[in-house]
Amino acid sequence: RAYVDERSGKEAVTAFRVLKSNGKRSLIEALPHTGRTHQIRVHLQASGFPIVGDPLYGKKGATLALRAVFLSYYDSFQKKRIHIEAPTRHFLKAYGIEPLSQEKTPAE
Repeated sequence: RAYVDERSGKEAVTAFRVLKSNGKRSLIEALPHTGRTHQIRVHLQASGFPIVGDPLYGKKGATLALRAVFLSYYDSFQKKRIHIEAPTRHFLKAYGIEPLSQEKTPAE
């Protein structure tokens, strides 16, 4: 089990923004600036906002409610930026969050 070790832990930086909340659950945008194992999960738990269904850092549930909406990287073989988006509408509804408008979720 990992935790935030302020004395000897490696630096990890994640920016968070609440996009929507229904009172019980929130849709949060997380932008990791470093690439540590379980970084988003550890930072949310340490801030008092564990991810629904997280068996390591929160309460166990049927499914971990963590999803990448997009992935963007530079492919050195193709010599171009690759951008992949995942649909989110059904995922959000399964957790009781109504999907956001198209302006906020380009992956719909």
